[in-house]
Amino acid sequence: MSGDVAKAPRLSMFKLNIDGCSKGNSGLSGGGGILRDGSGKFIFAFADCFDVATSLQAEAKALALGLSLCAQRNFLHQLVVESDSLVLIKILRNDYQCPWTISYEIEQCCDVEGGGLGQRRKQWTEVLSSEPRASIFHNFLSKEECEYLINLAKPRMSRSKVLDPNTGQTGHSSSRTSTGMHLKRGHDEVVRDIERRIADYTSIPVENGEGLSVINYEVGQKFEPHHDVHRMATLLMYLSDVEEGGETYFPNAIAKRKCCCFPGCTKRRGLYVKPKMGDALFFWTLKPDRTTVDPSSLHGGRPVIRGDKWACIKWMHAEEFKASKSYTRHS
Repeated sequence: MSGDVAKAPRLSMFKLNIDGCSKGNSGLSGGGGILRDGSGKFIFAFADCFDVATSLQAEAKALALGLSLCAQRNFLHQLVVESDSLVLIKILRNDYQCPWTISYEIEQCCDVEGGGLGQRRKQWTEVLSSEPRASIFHNFLSKEECEYLINLAKPRMSRSKVLDPNTGQTGHSSSRTSTGMHLKRGHDEVVRDIERRIADYTSIPVENGEGLSVINYEVGQKFEPHHDVHRMATLLMYLSDVEEGGETYFPNAIAKRKCCCFPGCTKRRGLYVKPKMGDALFFWTLKPDRTTVDPSSLHGGRPVIRGDKWACIKWMHAEEFKASKSYTRHS
């Protein structure tokens, strides 16, 4: 969800714009919204009266109604939501405590949705940056799916390696101190369900993706800035919360929002994403021509200060991926 100046989503996405207002605060109120596709084509619109309410309550009611209508029409998986209420956005991001006056509406927005292992809360997409093209799919994985992937990986973890783009050789490096393991594409039914979901969200076919890679960063471990060489796009799924540190950061990004990781920071140059269990960070390594590396996709993992960081990566390519390629399991 974004409170910035309206922008068209990418062609594979849909955008829901919502608004609410009241005559007085509180007073007679109403709200509504409009859903359009990535080309701006009208899909549907809605409006309703909400009786006596504050402007924030009206905005929350409009959001709950809009998400419900999108769910009925199966648009949630490819949805970007835009509101001009900064307070509501901050409540949904957990930056502000939710007031009791809109707790029912927020609960409606975050109501659970079935599918996959366990239950996932309502999904929504937040556009983070246009340089690089980056978004967060909130609540992409369920708690049970996160725990399943961690338990699947734990017995098979080993020191992570990196690829030297000049020599093509892989090896250990002080630039990457995590441990990791790799799964074949379609490893089991749970993995296949996640891979199908990734294809639905990104519009990149399953066969263009590598197998899932599970990684773990303990206190002090990091990954210095790098490009995901040879790949077109990356989906980084956070399997755990981290008490402090462990942010994924893009030093050259131009963010749509101010940095939220460091108190008092007002910079938009540089993007920092705090790990949250179930969320998935999606970004493009290549520019829209699918051949040129986007310099702003340079990214790294900040050292973990407190806690334990678990994540799962899906790398994707412009063409069908053949598992025999040497860089699959190391970079």
